[in-house]
Amino acid sequence: MVVSAAVGDQLSTTETFGEFFDAWLRRRRPYLEPGTYIDYEIHGRKRLAELRPLKLTKLSTATVETWLVRLAEKAGMRRRRSTTPRRRSSRV
Repeated sequence: MVVSAAVGDQLSTTETFGEFFDAWLRRRRPYLEPGTYIDYEIHGRKRLAELRPLKLTKLSTATVETWLVRLAEKAGMRRRRSTTPRRRSSRV
């Protein structure tokens, strides 16, 4: 459970980001196209996996920025691997 608070106030919750995301997605489902819901559900499990176990009170701007850098680095590594030219066969 999350309690609303003024900016700068300390929040107390035992909820993790994963629990929060799952509840948010359940609430949003009636307003989402089926394909959009599936995309959100998949990305919520895969791309956000690193953030899911974190307590909401421990989630910070620095944590998210670090996660985004790692995500971008992984994407860059995949892109570099996929754009590396393949060796052509010497057979003619």
